[in-house]
Amino acid sequence: MTGSQADKANADASEKRLGERLADLAQLLGPTTLLTALLYYYGYVSLKAYYAYFGITLTVVDPSPADYIVRSPDTLFRPVATLMGVLVIAYLAHRAFAAWCLRLSTIWLRRIVVLLLCATVVLAVIGASGLYADPRGLLSPLSLTAAALVLEYTFWVLLTFSNPTATVRDLLQGGVLLRRGLVVAVVIVGAFWTVSLLAQDRGRSNAELTEASLPIQPQAIVYSTVALELNGPGVTEVRLGSERGSFTYAYTGLHTLLFANDRWFLLPHEWEHGSGATVFILRDDSSEIRIDVGPVRILR
Repeated sequence: MTGSQADKANADASEKRLGERLADLAQLLGPTTLLTALLYYYGYVSLKAYYAYFGITLTVVDPSPADYIVRSPDTLFRPVATLMGVLVIAYLAHRAFAAWCLRLSTIWLRRIVVLLLCATVVLAVIGASGLYADPRGLLSPLSLTAAALVLEYTFWVLLTFSNPTATVRDLLQGGVLLRRGLVVAVVIVGAFWTVSLLAQDRGRSNAELTEASLPIQPQAIVYSTVALELNGPGVTEVRLGSERGSFTYAYTGLHTLLFANDRWFLLPHEWEHGSGATVFILRDDSSEIRIDVGPVRILR
């Protein structure tokens, strides 16, 4: 067997081992573990940001775990599809890079290793700056994740192609399980960090959309046996006659935001974020309060 054939055989064997490690990693991060946790976390953060926009805490709404998970897939589709595309491109780039490395000299391979290490340092600094200094949006968590992956890939290139000394090889192969465990931990941290930022942005965007579409949201009319003092922009109190039975007061100019835990969450017609207007929370009690919901005003 010639030297080039031996190098190719070693590269193929190393790539096979890399594929096996990636398969093990995919099994570890399968849909029953990390994916489920990410979906739950995404739904939690998204709902929290959504209701916080209106000044409501999640403890008041008390959504179920299923609400968190069901809310996630539709808004996670684009990020997941983007990730799948990136992984396909990364795999093709890896195949081309591995074939190119077979034709390079040891000197050039070591230069490439140095460049990869420099890239790792830059990515790690950007990621750490988002943790301890100025956040940079998605750039920080993505850089932190990329730093861990590029570092592990650099070690693979060094062991596979650049013929390192026995001392360097022993250093890289010793404690390999611990190192890869740390890489997986950093990837998980970066994933949750990224999902948190995406979820916060999505929750706030949905809340802003709800505010903008408030005039066409279902309107609610509140009937009450006593004065409720529902004071808000666009809310009108009407004193009813005897034809309304036991209900003495009616309040119009309200829109439904949510019904949960036998409580109505209502917004004034002219509600604006930051204006100081509150959300009205009324318990559904047919004996003292009745709430009618419809697309148009009922009272004239």
